[in-house]
Amino acid sequence: MSLHQFDGNASITEVSPGVYIDINGHQLSPQQVRQVVTPHDFTVANALVGRALAKPWMRCLSLYLPLVAC
Repeated sequence: MSLHQFDGNASITEVSPGVYIDINGHQLSPQQVRQVVTPHDFTVANALVGRALAKPWMRCLSLYLPLVAC
């Protein structure tokens, strides 16, 4: 088993492709993995890996705020 702990964030560790464990050693469910930034599918800064994503309403607000500010 190869462990890959992401630089800058010790909250999650990838134990195999697409399989993550938290700091307590519990495997994250697919729903839990979707709530944090992982390095797959995108190129992201290591400091962002493992961080929680913004709530949907906050992401929506961030898209429309520049339109209102114009």
